[in-house]
Amino acid sequence: MCECKVILSLIGCLGGNPAGCAPCPPTGRFTMKISAQLLAVPVLLLGLTACAGSSDAPASAPTAPSVEPAIAETTQAQPTSGLSERGNVMKRVGESASITINGQESTPVVNFVVNGIEVDPKCTNPYAEKPENGHFVTLDVSAETGPREQFQQAFQGSEYMFNPFDWKFITPSGTTANSVASTPAFSCLTQAEQISEMGPAERATGKIVLDVPAKTGTLIYAPGFVDQAWEWKL
Repeated sequence: MCECKVILSLIGCLGGNPAGCAPCPPTGRFTMKISAQLLAVPVLLLGLTACAGSSDAPASAPTAPSVEPAIAETTQAQPTSGLSERGNVMKRVGESASITINGQESTPVVNFVVNGIEVDPKCTNPYAEKPENGHFVTLDVSAETGPREQFQQAFQGSEYMFNPFDWKFITPSGTTANSVASTPAFSCLTQAEQISEMGPAERATGKIVLDVPAKTGTLIYAPGFVDQAWEWKL
């Protein structure tokens, strides 16, 4: 077993094939801009009362009508429609996502798309093993990295990789799996089928294999160096 550790906010890379244990991404802070709309609906309740005199009563000076104070009510801010109850950006297969540096949102460091998700795929590696947690899930991913200047600023000379330890799985009952990265998951597909590590200004397409306990649920991608996460429904 190989182990590479990075201090600060980066999640470690543990397990897997000794020959395939790639360097973990460096620390950094990136954000993905999320627009939130706050809905406010003021409601004014206005009551007016008036008094009328009897025709037999002595004339008196008119009385000004009393006016009840206006009551303004506003609705609570509604959650942004694109966020889950966990605060993650909800994505569908085929929708793109971006990782950007603060203040440089127009030039993403990484753009990626999950093109497809398959549960219980057929493993192609002759040395494949059965899943430890019950089911393999493969994600077909396409990614493109940004220009050298932003890329080096973000990853400090390291390459970018879709680390399986950056993924989570939540069952329909709400239970989070302890881990979705395993040696059997790493060895399910041949190296040529798995998405590669990437340098600046590169494009890549390949698969990620996760080891999950159920056929349905929620997959979450939450890199340790990013303060945003994305999720997909199975």
